[in-house]
Amino acid sequence: MRTARLAGHGSTRSRRASKRAGAGAAAATARGRTAWLEMGGIECMAHIGLEEEERSRPQRVVVDLALEVAPAGSRDGELGRALRLEVRRFLAGGRFVLVETTVLKLARLVFEHAHARRVRVRFHKFVLPGTDHVAIEMTFRSGETR
Repeated sequence: MRTARLAGHGSTRSRRASKRAGAGAAAATARGRTAWLEMGGIECMAHIGLEEEERSRPQRVVVDLALEVAPAGSRDGELGRALRLEVRRFLAGGRFVLVETTVLKLARLVFEHAHARRVRVRFHKFVLPGTDHVAIEMTFRSGETR
């Protein structure tokens, strides 16, 4: 299931209210207000794994992203579409060994495309027998991914 939610100060803001807030985003940020833009269920196929045999065939992976941003919200749909596309392109076009390194690179990618204070990446793999999935979640502040 894919979700995109913009939440601010513990409550969900309507898209209309978010659009009206666009001009006041800088002032809101100055007052310390932020919002979390969440995108769940970005699904794609990726070559990832410790062993070459595991990397030799694409595996289904799912990425969930959460970005702490100024509560402007007027471009959350555009940003969500752009990030989904970039995440899919990045994962489909590479070969990855460690999930942790892949998550770090995904966070860098998000910071390149969005003015976010923090980024949380949750990465799901579906290869361990006897489990639904294995996941790792990591949170980064802007400037920590260099």
